[in-house]
Amino acid sequence: RELMQLVQQYQELKRRLGVVEFADQLREAVRLVGRVPDVGRELRRRFKVVLLDEYQDTSSAQAQLLRALFTGPPSSDAMGFPVTAVGDPYQAIYGWRGAAAGNILEFPYQFRRGDGSPASRLTLSINRRSKPVILDLANQLAEPLRADRRLLGDGVSPQQRLLRAPDDSRGGIVRAASFDTWPQEVEWLADQVLAARRTGQVT
Repeated sequence: RELMQLVQQYQELKRRLGVVEFADQLREAVRLVGRVPDVGRELRRRFKVVLLDEYQDTSSAQAQLLRALFTGPPSSDAMGFPVTAVGDPYQAIYGWRGAAAGNILEFPYQFRRGDGSPASRLTLSINRRSKPVILDLANQLAEPLRADRRLLGDGVSPQQRLLRAPDDSRGGIVRAASFDTWPQEVEWLADQVLAARRTGQVT
């Protein structure tokens, strides 16, 4: 009860000062879309396909807004609208600001096909930016996460969550270093790049 009073006082203070923050804007957007369905219809007319990137970082309110705009109940003309979400529940690091990793796990059920069946889930496990030795280390570090069944989603095995390099990829170097300041870290990184260029490791 004490916390609710604090929230109410905070909202009243913002109204008195005539200021808003991101959460207020988001709340009003959700309210507007719920009351004026034409907003969603206009956006669906304007954008034929929607890609939601880093979906694991969305909050419950953001997910609610996106559902109101681009999908709906079976009777809605938005059901089956082409929406794709890209993300990784293992990279959900913004819980402190309201992000909910469950949004991406629930995506197939929240954004269904036109016939009401769950959307397809595809696993992107080939990493083209890192060499095999780096991905092997990353997979070892992430092993405790893969053991958490809540982060897998339906029909996804821990093995499917392993990252791998393309078949023709070879080599790679892993180095670990620690520094007292960020300028020291940046200087070290720059030296590593210059050394790699001098020795022909990179061009």
